[in-house]
Amino acid sequence: MRTIIFAALCIAGTVHAQALRDCPTCPEMVSIPPGDFLMGSPDDEAGREANEGPVRRVSIAKPFMLGKYEVTVGEFAAFVAETGYAASNACPQWNAARTKSEPAQGFNWRNHPFSKSDRHPVLCVSRADTNAYVTWLAAKTGKPYRLPSEAEWEYAARAKYGSDDLCKRANVADESMKAEAPNWPSVTAACNDGTGFATAPVGSYAPNAFGLYDMQGNVWEFTQDCYQESYAGAPVDGSAVITPECARRTVRGGGWLNGPGETTGDGEHRPANRGRNSPGLHFDSMGFRVARDAN
Repeated sequence: MRTIIFAALCIAGTVHAQALRDCPTCPEMVSIPPGDFLMGSPDDEAGREANEGPVRRVSIAKPFMLGKYEVTVGEFAAFVAETGYAASNACPQWNAARTKSEPAQGFNWRNHPFSKSDRHPVLCVSRADTNAYVTWLAAKTGKPYRLPSEAEWEYAARAKYGSDDLCKRANVADESMKAEAPNWPSVTAACNDGTGFATAPVGSYAPNAFGLYDMQGNVWEFTQDCYQESYAGAPVDGSAVITPECARRTVRGGGWLNGPGETTGDGEHRPANRGRNSPGLHFDSMGFRVARDAN
């Protein structure tokens, strides 16, 4: 029955749960219903990479809460103001030709050209920064905040959109970005999302059927999981893959600088696409979204 409910929801594209906040400065959260889904991509999916298999059925047995938006500059600022936390510094800065980035002293989540308003996604954060934020949020609210597992993230990202136009639902590498960075080295989408070479305020594009925004594009999002090269032996209950030695963490969703890929389809913005990042690294295309148990 859960599978049937999820399939109907995806087809309809109109199921938006009411969002809630656990405190005035907390992220808005949306309830995600339980369900079953096939995680990963089949061999014939356009743009598929080898680390997206083998496909397996995953069962999300209980509802969980997921951030309606990526965590914003304003929300992260509230955490820093209350705790005095010193977040990562020396975030990369792009060269004049916008073809390469290098660490720049003084560039960070607060002082960055893309951090234009409190409604922009916080970026230039490391895994340690995200851990500190969710630990603070859990203590402040008494709720079990955390990062989503990779399975929870993909399940939520597979809720359908009302349009096939990538630029209507995501901030991606597109014609507007190419206009600002004509020497950009990779493929850009043949559409215009209107944002250019930068992040966009959260919620600027269409939501998916769960009422979640920016599950594609804007910034890559950290998950709980330690990165594994395949799903062989991975959990089928939606839980995260955690190992004693975790050299890289899985990130999802693609960012503003990623286009449709060398083939057809949505490339790195596909729900099955997986990225990985060393926990200490931080970029202007990296952010996060929070989750918690429903009860």
